[in-house]
Amino acid sequence: MIAPGDNHIDQASRIDECIREKDPTIISIGFVPKGYDPDYVFCSNPKRYESIDDSGHRFLMTSNIRPRDGCDAMMFNYSSYISEDQSQIDNAGITLIDLLRACGVRRIHLAGMDGYGFRSARNSFPDPRLSSDREVEVFNEGVVRVMKNIRKDTELIFVTDSMYG
Repeated sequence: MIAPGDNHIDQASRIDECIREKDPTIISIGFVPKGYDPDYVFCSNPKRYESIDDSGHRFLMTSNIRPRDGCDAMMFNYSSYISEDQSQIDNAGITLIDLLRACGVRRIHLAGMDGYGFRSARNSFPDPRLSSDREVEVFNEGVVRVMKNIRKDTELIFVTDSMYG
């Protein structure tokens, strides 16, 4: 999985090495990363999808999105994969991990899932709901809590630095 955190750029050599060694299926989350040709682009947010040129890309997307005509997309029921943790209910990274787990995937390599910082220029997709240091802290704690639960049956391997690893 390649998320849009800046470490997917800053630590690209780690991603390149992982791709060389593991030959994984590459799924980007809500964007098309420069320098990579993902096997799939995952979208669970309609605004993210609208910002992507879908020509030439295959998508995994949730049912809350209406794909444009001609879009190559596999659709998944949105409510089946959103997090039960209210602080992460629409976190695309967590949603994708839950979808992959439902498909039987038990080892996931993660890149660019850096974590959020309030007023950070490094937030690739700033969340307007996170308007204070405390809200960002609660959000990041929620990700850590959800990932701890996921790790009970799924190995999460952080390829790039992350506050969640």
